[in-house]
Formats: sequence, structure tokens, C-alpha cells
Amino acid sequence: MRYFFTIFLLTLLLSCAQTGKRESSKKTYSADVEKSFEEIEKEKAIELYKKLRWDNWKKIQRKRNALKRRKVTRKKTRYYKKKKITKQRRPKKPALGKDKVKELQIEISQNMSFFCMAKRKDSRFQNENDCHAFTQNVLDSCQDKVEKPWVDRSIVNCVKRELR
Repeated sequence: MRYFFTIFLLTLLLSCAQTGKRESSKKTYSADVEKSFEEIEKEKAIELYKKLRWDNWKKIQRKRNALKRRKVTRKKTRYYKKKKITKQRRPKKPALGKDKVKELQIEISQNMSFFCMAKRKDSRFQNENDCHAFTQNVLDSCQDKVEKPWVDRSIVNCVKRELR
């Protein structure tokens, strides 16, 4: 029994003995200690959203499978004839009275005379007759351009535009 007791004691002592040096001066930390608070929170949020997306993905797959099992019927489409769009024509303006036509002619002759007075020293006109001939040619060309010259003020506007 003595031998048994000594063997037991030796085993106990040898099992409690230290085998290597203890490095108490050098401490190690986990990788999370080196990260900033924002990085840790960002990683937690990413993990949370991954989990939520995975749960949502399972719901989506269930809905898709349920839709596949259903029989889908197509609605009938009706085609209607398109209505023809007609252009609305402007109502025709009534012809000007004799008094209005005389007023237009007076206004045109005044514009032609004023043009000749303003351009009397222009190098392209040698005398007053050249200027009057030029303005008369402008009036003739405007009468050709305008379809109905004495129906409205379009002839007056044309002459003014050409004499500028």
C-alpha cells in the first residue's frame, strides 16, 4: 500500500507541475478590439440585414411556388377603332369693307414714303424715283406672296417686314 500511495503522490505532483514559461507580460487581444465602434456597428447591421433578407427570400420563394401552382387565365383584349382626328379649320374672316381697304392702302403708302425719307442718303438709291420704284417692287412681291392681300392686315405686315 505504501507503494501505491507513493505512486499516487508522484502522479499527483507531476500532473500539477508547470512545463513551460508563463508569458504574463505579453497580452493578446481579439481582432474586434482594434476596430472602431462604427465598424463594429456596421458589421452587426450587415449581419442583421443578411438574416432578414434570407427570411424574406424564403417567403418570396413560397409565394412564387404558390403562383406556379395556380392556373393563370389571360384577359381578352378588345381593340377599338381609332377615331379620325379632323383638323378644326379657322372660320374665314369676312372681307374688309371699302373703308378698311382704303385705310390699309394709305398705311402702306405712308410706310413706303417714310422708308424713302429715311433712306434718301443711302448709296443704293441715286434719286427719289429709284427709292419709289424699289418700294413699289416690294409691294408687288408682297401681293404675290399673300394669297388674299386685301382681306386682312397681312399685306401691311409683309411690306413693313420687307422694308426694314
